[in-house]
Order: sequence, then structure tokens, then C-alpha cells
Amino acid sequence: MYNYGFKHTRTGDFRLNYHMVWTTGFNRPVLDGDVGVFLISQINKECQKLRVDVEEILIINSSCVDLILTLPTDVTVSQVLKNVKGLSAQQTFKKFPELKEKCWHGKLWNGQSMVETIGNPKKLTRKRYIKNQERESNPLRDIDTNQELPNWWNG
Repeated sequence: MYNYGFKHTRTGDFRLNYHMVWTTGFNRPVLDGDVGVFLISQINKECQKLRVDVEEILIINSSCVDLILTLPTDVTVSQVLKNVKGLSAQQTFKKFPELKEKCWHGKLWNGQSMVETIGNPKKLTRKRYIKNQERESNPLRDIDTNQELPNWWNG
């Protein structure tokens, strides 16, 4: 029998894929070098605690975090955003205290986030899109429609 990307638990099967994007405050490019590497490890660590699978993660233009996640049924999107954004920022500031001075009012993240649900075919397209961002320069384009994405998207 095929599982079609479903995760299996004791009580049933699920496939809850999300594409999440958020930026630093005022899109300040502070997530480069060691800061970016540390931040990615913190995001992965927080997701592991929540039993969330990180399918793809990328920091774009040193100011934008782009993720594809698979959530278990008992974890909400707001829990993921609260824990991942909050705790990763907290740990990053502990490791790099000088970063707080570069951020607007000592806050790492913009208060807004973009979240969309994605099915398996769309998930593969989004994963390919995120990988392509590593190689391409601005402007960012949606891989499905080839339309230029809004400014807030690319930081």
C-alpha cells in the first residue's frame, strides 16, 4: 500500500504541509555568516521539540526565513510560529549579543508572517522554488506563475 507522503501515528495518518515565511525587523540583513548557520540550527532544534519535520529551510538575502514544514495533528501553526520565532531569536541574541544593536528596538523578527497550506505536488514545487532562490538574484519569482513576488517576501 502507498503512503502518498502521509505520516503515521498510533491514532491515524496525516499530511499537514505548510510553507512559512517571515523577515527580520525592517528587513535588516543581519542573518549572514555564523548568525545564519546558528539560527538555522536553532529553528531545527525548536521544530524537533514540537515534533515538526523541517522539509526545507533557507535564509534569503540575510533577512528572510523560508520554511516548508510538516506538522503533527496536535501542533498548531501559531504554536510553531510562537516557539520557533521567539525561542530562536532568544537563543540567537544570547549567542550574538552585538546583534541586538543592529536590530530595530532589539527585536529580531518582524511581527508578520506568511503561512500557506500546501499539498504534496505543491510541496515539491515550493521545495524546488526555495532551492532555486539560493542560485538566483532578485527579483524573486513564483515558480508556478513566474510572477514577481511582493517586496516584503524577499526581504
